[in-house]
Amino acid sequence: MRQLVGRVAALTITADLTPIDPADEHRIREPNRLTWCLVTGRWRPPELRWRHRDHIPNCTHQIVTEHRCTAEPTTLF
Repeated sequence: MRQLVGRVAALTITADLTPIDPADEHRIREPNRLTWCLVTGRWRPPELRWRHRDHIPNCTHQIVTEHRCTAEPTTLF
């Protein structure tokens, strides 16, 4: 999934849609690899939202991570 996240200073995020366990979030999250809430609903498209310290304790959404490519590039440019 690729989406602009934020209202003022938006980031373009590419996220892996496989949910992670909230207990593993502290291990997976890094300074350059963030975690996001994946908000879904019956009548709405999936949407990524910021996870921040005030939101995390009460969050009921699935947690996804920023995508990290593991394959070697196939071209030089």
